[in-house]
Amino acid sequence: METSVESESRRRMVSKVPGHVRRIEVDVNWFELAGIADRSGKVASYQCDADAGIASDSAKSAPEGLDDAAPIQPVQKPVTSLVVTDEEGADQAPVQAQEPDDQESQHELGRRLEVGDSGADHTEQASELKSTLAGLLGEETTIELDKLKRLAWKGLEDETRPMTWKLLLNYLPVNASRREETLYMKRTSYRHAVDQYWKASDWSPDEEAVFRQISVDIPRTCPDHKLFHVRQVQEILQRILFVWALKHPASGYVQGMNDLVSPFVYVFLLEQYEAKAEGGLLSRRSVEDAFSEEQLFYAEADSYWCLTALLETIQDYFTFSQPGIQKRVAYLEDFVQRVDPALREHLQKENLQFLQFSFRWLNCLLMRELPFELMVRVWDTYMSEPDGFAVFHVYVCAALLARFSDELREMDFQELVMFLQNLPTKNWTRNDVEMLLSQAFMWRTIFDDKQFSKDLK
Repeated sequence: METSVESESRRRMVSKVPGHVRRIEVDVNWFELAGIADRSGKVASYQCDADAGIASDSAKSAPEGLDDAAPIQPVQKPVTSLVVTDEEGADQAPVQAQEPDDQESQHELGRRLEVGDSGADHTEQASELKSTLAGLLGEETTIELDKLKRLAWKGLEDETRPMTWKLLLNYLPVNASRREETLYMKRTSYRHAVDQYWKASDWSPDEEAVFRQISVDIPRTCPDHKLFHVRQVQEILQRILFVWALKHPASGYVQGMNDLVSPFVYVFLLEQYEAKAEGGLLSRRSVEDAFSEEQLFYAEADSYWCLTALLETIQDYFTFSQPGIQKRVAYLEDFVQRVDPALREHLQKENLQFLQFSFRWLNCLLMRELPFELMVRVWDTYMSEPDGFAVFHVYVCAALLARFSDELREMDFQELVMFLQNLPTKNWTRNDVEMLLSQAFMWRTIFDDKQFSKDLK
């Protein structure tokens, strides 16, 4: 006879729209998801919301900070125009660290950990890096991609980031003579896709449902950033996600993809912007006045193709049951046991499972955990790392958790939920993320878990 826990072994995480917007179901027995049985053994009602990103007890009041703050105003569909107008592992023996065994790898480790500079030295280093990158990108021949990755790993500036991202994602060829033709072909291809999918007058019920779900999610994208309040920008996001979903029916649109496209739109709009607004942020006025229709389209098309390149590296995040996220949650828990067993023991004691907080960290690539501009900086490194989004990101999540280990070990279940859902990173600086990335790089280099990396490719 099926037990009450077994009957809860499949849980809905995202509402299903057949064909495109996926219902994500997780095998709770596989995860032993916290909250299915509470501390008294009684089955509690928990659900994992892909948008909130953390399991919550329906019997308790929802913690602050979820997406219920403001009423959602769906974006209306333009009819004819593309032009934008207005397991238990606590008792396992720790895995022995593998020290780098050659001079080159030791040099690489040391070079990547060059962070924490301040004052004039930091300014001089940043200026030198910017100059070197500008020279490299300005070459009329073939760019040395490995050299570009080494430079970009340390962080890019607004002027060099757009071209560098396009090169690192293989959107543009390293051969300078082929770039103009490639851009033309890619942008033309995207325009045709918009004509085929977005402008179609005979959307199916499934396609209408995709549009509605995207329209609900768009106003929630980067709510603290002025740029994403602008209607033209919201329409750009909407078109990109809608076209991508219809062209990729195996996964379709999944909540969280709206977060992943936002850095590309931001970066490529800045590329088209000849003079940044005050503070480096594009305001409503600057978007309406500073861009031509052609410039907006270029930023949109480039964002679409770069999002496609990114999602190809983590495609198992968004297929049925999200096996990619399941694997990474399991590894994250195992890895924290290696580097911070006291923290993992405390989380177990409080009956907080890793899936409850790390689902959103993985599904949205920490876009909701750190300030937006700092996450753009983090992506510089992700694109410079082998399997940066697929593998290195897990080590960054571990480093983020370890950063707050002392505080977390003093909290009870409810405090843990509240804290991990609203990390105190609002006032973080670039130096904070440099240290985070350096810790993640050190762990990946020392532990060198090749099998994990291989399994996730």
